[in-house]
Amino acid sequence: QSFEEREKQAKMATGVKVAPETKTAFDDMKLGRTKLGMMTLAIKDGNVVVDRTFESSDYADMTPEQRHEAMINSLDPKSCAYVVIDFHYKDKNDMVQQKICLLKWIPDDSNRTDRMTYAASTESVKSALVGVSKEIQANDLSDATYAEFLAKFQ
Repeated sequence: QSFEEREKQAKMATGVKVAPETKTAFDDMKLGRTKLGMMTLAIKDGNVVVDRTFESSDYADMTPEQRHEAMINSLDPKSCAYVVIDFHYKDKNDMVQQKICLLKWIPDDSNRTDRMTYAASTESVKSALVGVSKEIQANDLSDATYAEFLAKFQ
């Protein structure tokens, strides 16, 4: 299926689509044209838009574990979001790796309608953000720890 067909099919589920600016921001992050470590995406007026961005330079003096935890701890425990994370880790051969991950942040304490909308709109987001290495769902901070992410790549 073409991107347009996948996007149309995914959009039919909830009516939510990824804004062109969001796709551009993701592509820029993925290709290293920006130095973002993380960006949160929110559904506003039927579009997935960039809500907040976090510069990698803000975390320059931290280990990958500290960097990850600082970014994750900034998430609102009562609001759903999609979170694009530039995840850094060492593989089994002790080589530093860098992967773009999509975190589906759907806290148990968030609004029920929002939880349903975000869960149902994930396919639309995934089809628009081509190049995500792993998708991870988290309902609380313990689901989004560095160790949980790292386990996805081991």
